[in-house]
Amino acid sequence: MTAFQRLVKKGKYDAMLNALKGMTPSGIHVALSQLGPLAGGTIKEIISVLGFFEHYLDRRDEADLIQTLLYTFLQFHHHWLFGDPDPSTDPSEHAALVDVASRVVSRVDDDWKVLDHQFQHLFCSIKLLTHLQMET
Repeated sequence: MTAFQRLVKKGKYDAMLNALKGMTPSGIHVALSQLGPLAGGTIKEIISVLGFFEHYLDRRDEADLIQTLLYTFLQFHHHWLFGDPDPSTDPSEHAALVDVASRVVSRVDDDWKVLDHQFQHLFCSIKLLTHLQMET
């Protein structure tokens, strides 16, 4: 079990984030790939890391880093979230996994909708100001 896996198992989100911040990009890649059943871990590790992302998405803290880490994490573990359930997976664990994954997707989607709305508002303001300037 790696040091990062121990932090994941304990659910210490701030310690997990600090550990990831202290790693090189390739270290982050390796740490996130060494989670879950395919790496000798459990589905609970995947659920815990999704809880980590949910926690930081709720706080809106370290947004760029969290988005990047989430993207990297999904590169390795998307099949657990969006594929057919593994027959060896406990149905209650799979249900918990789907539940937390859908909450993370919902939060990311909501954040992007807010950003899109703000950009549309800014775009309209710029068009208005540009048009007013040309008339004077």
